[in-house]
Amino acid sequence: MPGPRDGLTAFWRGLAPGLRERLLLGSCGQRHLLDAARAALALGSPVAPALVLASLAEGPLDGGLAAEILAAPDLLAALPGAVRPLLASLSTGWKRPEDVAGYEELAAGRDLAALRRFLDSRLDRGPSLFWLNQSASLALFENDQDWLAASLARPLPSALAPALEALRGQAAFLRGDFAAADRHYAAALVLGPSILMRRGLCRRALGDEPGAVRLFLACLEAAPWHATAALLASEPPLPASAPIPGSLAVLLYSWNKAAELDATLAALFASDLGGARVIALDNGSTDATAEVLSAWAGRSGGRLARVDLPVNVGAAAARNWLAALPEVRAADFALYVDDDAEVPPNWLGLLGAAVTRWPEASVWGCRVVDHAGPWRIQAADLHPVLPEPPDPQRPEEFRFSDLHIQDLDMGQFTYARPCVSVTGCCHLFRSATPRRSGGFSLHLSPSQYDDVEHDLRLARAGGFAVYQGRLAVRHRKRTGAAGRTSRAEHGNALGNKFKMQAMHPRAGMEAVVRADRDRLLEDLLARLAALPAPDKEHS
Repeated sequence: MPGPRDGLTAFWRGLAPGLRERLLLGSCGQRHLLDAARAALALGSPVAPALVLASLAEGPLDGGLAAEILAAPDLLAALPGAVRPLLASLSTGWKRPEDVAGYEELAAGRDLAALRRFLDSRLDRGPSLFWLNQSASLALFENDQDWLAASLARPLPSALAPALEALRGQAAFLRGDFAAADRHYAAALVLGPSILMRRGLCRRALGDEPGAVRLFLACLEAAPWHATAALLASEPPLPASAPIPGSLAVLLYSWNKAAELDATLAALFASDLGGARVIALDNGSTDATAEVLSAWAGRSGGRLARVDLPVNVGAAAARNWLAALPEVRAADFALYVDDDAEVPPNWLGLLGAAVTRWPEASVWGCRVVDHAGPWRIQAADLHPVLPEPPDPQRPEEFRFSDLHIQDLDMGQFTYARPCVSVTGCCHLFRSATPRRSGGFSLHLSPSQYDDVEHDLRLARAGGFAVYQGRLAVRHRKRTGAAGRTSRAEHGNALGNKFKMQAMHPRAGMEAVVRADRDRLLEDLLARLAALPAPDKEHS
């Protein structure tokens, strides 16, 4: 007799490959969902309207998207009638101004005070959903509760209420008022099943796990394409914590970051290290790094060993140097940690749980969040994405999935599953792996992308990474839109990205992508098969 989840299994198996490989990445992030919606529309898939509505739920003040929906009669007809007043109000109040260039210049400079003055001045001139959307998005990104409240308190049409409630729900979650967040999201259900997933995250944060799972299942019943709801509703048989099965060397390298290194070592030695040994390499520092290492060598009771280099050899060479040390070669596992990362007390147990579940993996990693704003995720599970069709001018080009930077952290990335790459901020190997792979590429010196490129080489050799989303490591270096870099740093990163792409031509990457998506599908189908029947009582 067919089980309650057989329909979901059939749904995923029946999806067109071009759409399925997008949806397997997850169901968060407006840009990602719009990309999936475009693919669904091109394929004539019946899930296209739901994906469009889900993308609106991710950016509920996006009047430009609302106008596009209203201009597509067939698409509009497939959406619930209750959403039409919101779409009409969004479209009517949306007009892209002519002076956007000035705002974009300010945004590039990342001067928050100047950005707020600019946006407030535009909103003071009169209602503008375009500027309100920019203001609300930036206020949420910075978790500036007063700014968001003031922005949403301006006179607005009543038809916008569901969009405003969704934004207030996210704000309440970020300030830790999970019950209020749930109430706000309950008033935004017109935005579609993705709101049920958000409510499930609120219930989970409140400690109501049965209520959370009911909401994830309700989301999945209404939106069978919602991979994130499936990931959150059903975990693989993963222990809460487990020791790393063997001896361990924790490895750091540092250059002129004495204060950050001191904080990193404080967190490391405050954690449960078991019998792990910590080895730190001073990469030719000229600041107080040597003094910091000397102090911690004493405080740690001999658990910290050090390597001192006279010059900075770069990140890749430093990793390789550490991997070649006799004491590291003798260990079963080697775990690299950035010198500006802070680990929680139970971090090794969480990584050990991932090793226990996927012992055949090549590398294990975690979720990395902004130290100053932990609601901003810097890295999660990374999956390569190839442009379709290939760009004839740049046939080698590929990118990695970035759903995690399109959304703020409400717990939607706390799953564990296979992937192609995990961030080098905190990643675990069997100690022989970097030596057998040829090590980290010196072509990518002094830094940037050497960790990702190494994971790609492992993947092309048939390996894979595992992402442990239950472990969050706080990283002091801000990345992406939140970071400030010099032109030299930006140029180095961009150059290394192009080098990495050239090192892995499309033909080889196509095989990596196929293996990754097959692995994701196998993982998802196993989760779906284990799901209980949904409970209708999810209000």
